[in-house]
Amino acid sequence: MSGDAEISISFSDIQKARRVVEQSHAVVRTPTLLHMQHRLGQQSSGVDINLKLENMQRSGSFKMRGLANQLAGVSGSALDGSRQFVTMSAGNYGRAFAQALNERKLKGVVCMPENAPANRSQLIRGYGIAVERMPATELMKAVNRHVSEDGMTFLHPFDDMNLIQGYGRLDTISLLSFVP
Repeated sequence: MSGDAEISISFSDIQKARRVVEQSHAVVRTPTLLHMQHRLGQQSSGVDINLKLENMQRSGSFKMRGLANQLAGVSGSALDGSRQFVTMSAGNYGRAFAQALNERKLKGVVCMPENAPANRSQLIRGYGIAVERMPATELMKAVNRHVSEDGMTFLHPFDDMNLIQGYGRLDTISLLSFVP
């Protein structure tokens, strides 16, 4: 998917992702606060502000929605526990990756930039997932090494159609169901 290729996601793709995400035990149905403009000092702006509280996911962000759909797109043999997963992240995706693998009793590695806050490494390790810290310029090399030498499955933290469809589920159907 990388490069300048055009991305095309249909509403049908997002509906499929919605079903996957809703069946995931890792994803929490989070509340939507309607008409919050008065709380944000925007009463007279003429804009209606509605807030979807994805920070209430156990992983702390919407990333778990995308990951649930991303993992559903992985072949069954990779999910049987015989293979490990690898990704690169400095934050929310790494945390969601660690939580999702932990809940499925899978193993993996997060390649993390060395300048990311130390507490992020600790949080990910707390889920039983290994963290390797390195210069940001070395992240993709480390991922490729794990894939080629260790037979790991790479879950891309942003350039993955299943991941994007899982995020699209949040942005379209979820909000439309609360806000007319």
